[in-house]
Amino acid sequence: MNPLHDDDSLVLTLGSGDTIRVHEIGLFQAPAVEKVATLRAEASALLGSSQGGGIGLLGTPSVAFALEAGALSLVQSIAANKSAGKAIELLREADKRNYGLYLAPRFFHVSVVENINLPQPQRWRAKGPAEVVEHSVSHLQKWELQDFLAKHNKTNQDVSFGVVKLDVEYEYVVNDSEFILVKVDARPLYVRWSEVARYDTRG
Repeated sequence: MNPLHDDDSLVLTLGSGDTIRVHEIGLFQAPAVEKVATLRAEASALLGSSQGGGIGLLGTPSVAFALEAGALSLVQSIAANKSAGKAIELLREADKRNYGLYLAPRFFHVSVVENINLPQPQRWRAKGPAEVVEHSVSHLQKWELQDFLAKHNKTNQDVSFGVVKLDVEYEYVVNDSEFILVKVDARPLYVRWSEVARYDTRG
């Protein structure tokens, strides 16, 4: 739902009393945003598993049991270190991808952003223009390739060196719950959402 028109704007009033008249919102490609979130979630899961509990010994164990427990503890430590190392790799990849996102925002007029009537940036969405994306199909079996081509209204003639070019319309969303990207007087500006005291869509 969007109650705004082409000549409308969004007015943000900050806690300081300053107002910002916004005509465009900066959003980011949804699949890329979701990929960053997935990498971070995987890293978090690995870090959680690397904190697994050790072996608790009750009473006075036999020497054999003590040696077995010690060996198991060592194995757990090694596994935990591997998990932590993988988690760090995932976090680095997430940070790299997230940085790339901030280098390529797409601005949409407030009149075309869905749910702009809600003061909840995580619900804002917009459809971007069609983009040509190269999709590799060289790894597909013959029947898989035919299914893929039929799904996208393509034929074998559209395959060139194992690649098919597709027209894709991506959905765009916000990429940060703390800051929103807006354009004020043709200048990009990040606004801390927690500083917004009033949200007016009747601008």
